Amino acid sequence: MQLRAFREEDAESLANNADNPRVAQFLPEVFPVPYTVDDATWWVTIGHELGNVCNRAIIIDGKCAGSIGVTFLEGMYKHTAQLGYWIGEPHWGKGVMTRAVAEFVPQIMAEFQIKRLYAPVVHNNAASIGVLRKAGFNCEAVFKSNIFLRGRFYDEHIYAKYS
Repeated sequence: MQLRAFREEDAESLANNADNPRVAQFLPEVFPVPYTVDDATWWVTIGHELGNVCNRAIIIDGKCAGSIGVTFLEGMYKHTAQLGYWIGEPHWGKGVMTRAVAEFVPQIMAEFQIKRLYAPVVHNNAASIGVLRKAGFNCEAVFKSNIFLRGRFYDEHIYAKYS
């Protein structure tokens, strides 16, 4: 597993891993379903750099299998960032995301002087909660019915890690 900047040649493998409703089920609705090669091309050329963000491709055997990134907050929250990630279903349960988070988080926190890194998680996304716990994140709060996603309400768990 390697983390690196996105490249145009990642579009096809990115689309192959992203075009899956099970991958998208707990991601914000801006994540396209279906996820086409055009969507992936937009992401690798433009989308991954829009806003105050730092995103990396998760590479397995030379192919883009997913994404990990942070959105930096501003103003009085400038030392806080939000973590997000996903990985294609063929790579689930193999520890890939746990390794990606373990590698990415310390680099981002040090490079950008992040004091608090947090990740919002849908309450029944046990795999993501497990990844965060293994990476040293702790649950700070639970907001009941705070997320409305794909026609359903979910409790939101906020996990955070401090430098």
